Amino acid sequence: MVTALYLAAAALLRGLPDAVAVPGTQRGKAEGVPAPSSAGTPLERLRDYLRANWEGLCYVKSRRGIPSLILFETLFWTTGVAFYILLEWQATGTLFLDHRGHQLYFGYALGSAGAGLFAGAILSGRISRHVSPLFTYPPAVFLIGLGMAQVLGARGAWSPLADSAALEANFALALELLPWAGLMGFGGGLLMGRIDADLLAVAEASMRGRVFSIKGFFFTGALLLPLLLFLFDLPDDVFLGLAHHLPRGLMWAALAVLPLSWFLDCGIYAGRTGKPIVGVQERLFYRFARLIAWLISKLYFRMTVVGLERIPKEGPVLLAANHGSFLDPFWAGCALPRVIKYIMHASYYNSLAHPFFRLLMTIPVDTSSNIRALKAGTEALKEGYCVVMFPEGHVSDDGKLQKPKAGVLFLAQRAGAPVIPVAIQGNTRAYPRWFKIPRPRKITLLIGEPFSVPKDASRREVAELTDRLMRTLAEMLNLEPPPACVDDVPERGKAGEAQP
Repeated sequence: MVTALYLAAAALLRGLPDAVAVPGTQRGKAEGVPAPSSAGTPLERLRDYLRANWEGLCYVKSRRGIPSLILFETLFWTTGVAFYILLEWQATGTLFLDHRGHQLYFGYALGSAGAGLFAGAILSGRISRHVSPLFTYPPAVFLIGLGMAQVLGARGAWSPLADSAALEANFALALELLPWAGLMGFGGGLLMGRIDADLLAVAEASMRGRVFSIKGFFFTGALLLPLLLFLFDLPDDVFLGLAHHLPRGLMWAALAVLPLSWFLDCGIYAGRTGKPIVGVQERLFYRFARLIAWLISKLYFRMTVVGLERIPKEGPVLLAANHGSFLDPFWAGCALPRVIKYIMHASYYNSLAHPFFRLLMTIPVDTSSNIRALKAGTEALKEGYCVVMFPEGHVSDDGKLQKPKAGVLFLAQRAGAPVIPVAIQGNTRAYPRWFKIPRPRKITLLIGEPFSVPKDASRREVAELTDRLMRTLAEMLNLEPPPACVDDVPERGKAGEAQP
């Protein structure tokens, strides 16, 4: 029966369209890889096959995320076969089922796990393009361990006479375990679907076939390895130990999976251009991160906010703040009740901290293009967001206000958004630029009066408003105003023209 199903599946797969697996990519016609040829002697074909697989193995080794994914899937299949063996032993070893109950329980449990596996794989395929690996791998591993712990942890009532009442009670207990088997399979489906999706995302189109071939080689070995247990007559204590420690090891492994998920997130999403996604996971992560940041700021920095009522509850607004510490975005983001967007250098955005910045919906820009930064900030304002900018451009070395960039307020002018000065007091004392560990100093955010930038204002007039903004921040911080930027702007200039 199994052989017939395999042959039917193989025949159906050979009839699939060329582009069914990867949209836009045809089998044997991927860029950089010639179509396989049947010409040559068997020895030449074998040599070409081995060379192609060696090249694929070298490619897999050179890509940091791919070996981790292959290892991850290998461990999954090893765990799956181990569960299969333990389930076979459990039916009579701890549930004490008779022959018929053994067969029924084994079939029902595998069927429930298979249904969960199918559902998890379908869901993973649906969400893999929209949900970070951070929110897929750890929960999937934990669900596998949790479901396995509940299934393998069940103990039936042993009856020396094997009376019907005891057998019925044990079989009823076995049926109660089926939802847990389905939950375990659901976690496995999430895991497997995500691994394949991430392999497609990380591997180049021309190398995907070789990568999946190498992956198949390794997890085939993983399927066969646990079967060696059938070659030995092991005591029940060994199976009891495996049934106890394997599920709990998987649940703890969910924590160890987090670093892998973090690196995979960087490998898949870092470096991609385009508009930042604002989805459910981003909004939930932002609210969670803001809550944690607010608690830290209140307890460690004793943060207070003055003038919060001046921030409009909706609509575009540009917040202009002084920049005396790298934690200024941290304090501004947790102190304000709205979703805050920051414009940051692309080099920081694409670093190992990329998942954190992406989930906080920051806007990456190339530092070599001021026009691109202005355009990104303007689009965010036109969408009704609250954008924080630091007119000084970078963190102050000594805590004093620096000369502002003349083009900062062009965002507000183009988007028609009000500008609100925000003075962060105590930031330099709490975490100066050259310190490694923040100090518990009081932080106070002073929110000033909003003002607008006329649509028809010239470049010089916008620069004058920028200098007025910096003088306002200087008064709120009790500091000397920085050098003016208006002298750097020529008298002539079209209204609303961007300052390079």
